[in-house]
Amino acid sequence: MSLKLQNRKVDSFGTKAALSYRIPMISEPYISMAGNLLIFISQPLFDKQSNFIGYIGGTLYLKRASILNELLQVHYYQDGSYLYVVDENHRLLYHPDKSRIGEQVFDNQVIEEVLKGNSGTQLVTNSKGVAMLAGYAPMTVAPWGVVTQRPLESTLAPLDDLMWQVFVKTAPIGLLTFIFIWVLARLIAQPLRQLADTANTLDRPSTSIELAQIRSWYFESNELRKAMLKGVGLLQSKIGLLRQEAQTDPLTCLHNRRSLDMQINHLIAQRCPFAVLAIDIDHFKRVNDEFGHDIGDVVLQSLAKILLDVTRDSDVVARTGGEEFIVIMPRVEAKRAYQLAERLRMRVSESYIDPVGCINVSIGISGWPIEQLNIDEVFKLADQALYQAKKTGRNRSVVDATYSQDLTPVSEPSILE
Repeated sequence: MSLKLQNRKVDSFGTKAALSYRIPMISEPYISMAGNLLIFISQPLFDKQSNFIGYIGGTLYLKRASILNELLQVHYYQDGSYLYVVDENHRLLYHPDKSRIGEQVFDNQVIEEVLKGNSGTQLVTNSKGVAMLAGYAPMTVAPWGVVTQRPLESTLAPLDDLMWQVFVKTAPIGLLTFIFIWVLARLIAQPLRQLADTANTLDRPSTSIELAQIRSWYFESNELRKAMLKGVGLLQSKIGLLRQEAQTDPLTCLHNRRSLDMQINHLIAQRCPFAVLAIDIDHFKRVNDEFGHDIGDVVLQSLAKILLDVTRDSDVVARTGGEEFIVIMPRVEAKRAYQLAERLRMRVSESYIDPVGCINVSIGISGWPIEQLNIDEVFKLADQALYQAKKTGRNRSVVDATYSQDLTPVSEPSILE
């Protein structure tokens, strides 16, 4: 085939690059003087003195029949599989669709990866919206990448047929095996299920009897039943202790806020009136600052003992935080509550606590019910009365005006007789 270049000087991009660089090279795709899209491959020639004397070159036509087409077209299959070659500028050097040869392709993950020198596989969607399995690898002799693609549907079709054949042949055996396993599993699980049901009621007194009646016919379940029987006794003995700890202030062993709320809710549900004493240690910060927090804890514990000594068994004594305490006295009116508060205040002021000495407390008094106020409002009134006691000099008891009736000081409250 004649290129009609006779008597013309060849000064194409490839020839200029070969003469200029004088190294083995594969050019980028370009339009030749004959109007063909091609790649120029050249090898420089040197004499014995290493002087450049020329080059040997050849071309690969991209859109016409060439050795590149012959090598790559054998990889095109009727199931839609094909491969293509891309250069470092994202330009397609070979593609089964000849109209795409020379096209630059961007925003393609596979092409980006192969041009980075990586090889691997990816699930992609081609330009026609078809899901494809792509494999890619870079070339070592040229800055090109080769990508092969096969439709996902064609790849999975043989697997679908194989899976169906396996299912048909194994289904009967699988069904029989399932029935056998199901029956055996029920026999094994029955004592375990009974043990699990009993485990949810370990705090009931009848649990030990229920455990003894479970038929554990194999070794493991029988050992589990014996272990549960041993644990039931220990668990039930500790449940009471745990309940007490959950409702007790760890430092003073008084009721905590949670336990206090439970006791108050119980009294309100019974419509039982009660007095509220809000107690706070005067200048407690000085104790901590001067003697340290360890001694401060000793003071709190000593005050807790005094509170328990002065109050009745039916009263609820709680520590609600820091140096703050609450005393709930069921069926006690304002006058008797004031008497107890004064008795308590004087007992505290007369008690020596080593190494601090004597301390003082201020007390605010309120009660429930007061004109249909809710319990939060009652506590707020007690806090206000406590604030008034602090404001008017500390070391005193103040009854909230809403709760107060006729308060005549007495020397010995009858509540303690």
